[in-house]
Amino acid sequence: MDPTSEAIDPSWWEDALAAAPLGDPYEPPELLATYLARAAADPAVTEFQELVLKVLASVSSAMLNADDWLEPFTPAMQFGGERTVVPADLSADQVALLARIAPLVERDDLRARIADVAWVYGDRSDIAMLDRAIDAYRAAPLTGDVWFSVGREAWVRAFALAARRGKDGHSRVQEMSDALKAQVLAGQVTDHFRTVGFAETLRQHGRVDAAGRAEVCEALFALAERASSEYPRLSRHLEREALAWLGGSDAAAANAATERIARTYIAEADARIQTDPEAGALVEGHFLEKAIAVLRTIPRSYRLDNGLDELIDDLRTRLRESRESSMEQMMRIESDPVDLTDAVSYARSRVSGHADKFDALGAFATLAPPINEARTRENASKMLEGSISRLFRSSTFSSDLRKVATSPGTPDQADENAVWVEMVRTVFFHAQLLGKGIIQPAQEVLTTEHRFSRQYMVSLCLESPTVPEGHETLWGDGLALGLRGDYGAAVSVLVPQLEQVVRVMLRRHNVYTLFVDEHGVESEKSLNALLEMAESEDIFGAGMVMEMKAMLVVQGGPNLRNDIAHGLLDDHSAWSYSALYMWWFCLRLVMWPVIEMMNQARRQAEVSSEEPMATTGEANTEPAAEVMEGVAPGALMEDLDEAK
Repeated sequence: MDPTSEAIDPSWWEDALAAAPLGDPYEPPELLATYLARAAADPAVTEFQELVLKVLASVSSAMLNADDWLEPFTPAMQFGGERTVVPADLSADQVALLARIAPLVERDDLRARIADVAWVYGDRSDIAMLDRAIDAYRAAPLTGDVWFSVGREAWVRAFALAARRGKDGHSRVQEMSDALKAQVLAGQVTDHFRTVGFAETLRQHGRVDAAGRAEVCEALFALAERASSEYPRLSRHLEREALAWLGGSDAAAANAATERIARTYIAEADARIQTDPEAGALVEGHFLEKAIAVLRTIPRSYRLDNGLDELIDDLRTRLRESRESSMEQMMRIESDPVDLTDAVSYARSRVSGHADKFDALGAFATLAPPINEARTRENASKMLEGSISRLFRSSTFSSDLRKVATSPGTPDQADENAVWVEMVRTVFFHAQLLGKGIIQPAQEVLTTEHRFSRQYMVSLCLESPTVPEGHETLWGDGLALGLRGDYGAAVSVLVPQLEQVVRVMLRRHNVYTLFVDEHGVESEKSLNALLEMAESEDIFGAGMVMEMKAMLVVQGGPNLRNDIAHGLLDDHSAWSYSALYMWWFCLRLVMWPVIEMMNQARRQAEVSSEEPMATTGEANTEPAAEVMEGVAPGALMEDLDEAK
């Protein structure tokens, strides 16, 4: 068998495709691959016939990405580090075989792919092959079904190839531009979004003179007006495309078009409410948000002249009412109850029966280690892989009806942002369960068996390297407030102080924590910026940094730091399990180094004292030493030698 000279019969693939249930004469080539591969597997075919069909199946199976000149073909499927074949995988002999096949193919869709691959990965001096690919791509009909399935990609690819043709390609570019322009000028409302697609492709890849641009712009504005009453979404897209054609040549027309775009959102909001006054409120808010955002982009002078600021105020009032209605209609989704009996028993047993109040407090402060960041990330990724939740857009609202976070849906594999959102949710639920099942029951036993005065907690803070010098009283007061159950006041004191702890710890490790503007004015970085620094994980550990981000500065979480700083913390949030958890988090941060210091002192005393004395001290030392094992955060304990 000699692939370079053996005769090729077009009926090999034509018969296979003729028997296939193909709906259009121009199909995405990847739809043809299945039938070509099936024909190649027929035991009746010859060895060379099988080779031809396999090469055709391979080259047609890839997806065309016309917007990427360097990598125009992508795998049909990718999963777990594996992918299907792409034309770049073909050998030189296979590409040469495609060059022989291309002139024999009658179907434009298949011929376009074969000629394109043969030219891109083969002989680029073959102008006839390049022209064959261009003409086959632009043969894609400008009809609705074909345009949206494969036509747009085919025409964009034809433009890209013709541009590489040099001066000889200008005529083809102009012919394609004229064809698309004619479609735009003849566009009807019944064409729906096809006219928008034609105009966008023409604008991005075609050639149109100034007079032609004005014609297209005028036609789009006129079509948008005709569509506005019945199809506001279509009207909006037409207006936006007309704005893109308009550029900055007419500010007044641009402002008027932007106002019309905003009013299409209002029209859609009205339609949703008219269709379903109750359920429609869930969607109405989305369109009102968009309308307000668009109106805010219009210059203030135009808004004042046309009464748009009053419209914005009315829309904001309506948006708040819509959100209130939406919140009332939302259903509470509850899972099966979680049995915390064993957790409560464990927590109470850990803090009960200590003769020394310090040991009891140490056991309480170290009831649980920081969350494992790597395991949390891995579990979040696995959860998203097995869930359809990532497909849908989601929004998070605060108790005062503000939208504080949003997550766009995506059909693709979960990205880092989606994984992080899931990690924040995991930390939040962890805080709720730990607060209710561990911290609160243990605190009841702790404060029943021991009394912790304000002065005792201040003295403890004086001994802790965690607490910055000059902040001991504030920390002691905050911890004492939490011990008596006043968590709202406790976190109001401690959370701002925690930000300074992060800052001081970074400085101790020679990390620059200031922001300097262009005038040389220095200001402190915010907690969010500090936690984003890689050195924070080195000092506190990835788990603690994740907890602080999720609980303090992320809009989709409790966001305690920002709510406290801006006076948004209400009574419900102040006495929540999130507040309880962060108070206990601060106590753990203060106690860790002090426990270690106490353990070291006791071990030294045991070595130098008599045996009965060592036995006496053993009961007080063991609990704190046991709970500390393996949970020291990052480089935090290294500061013991430097600070105390």
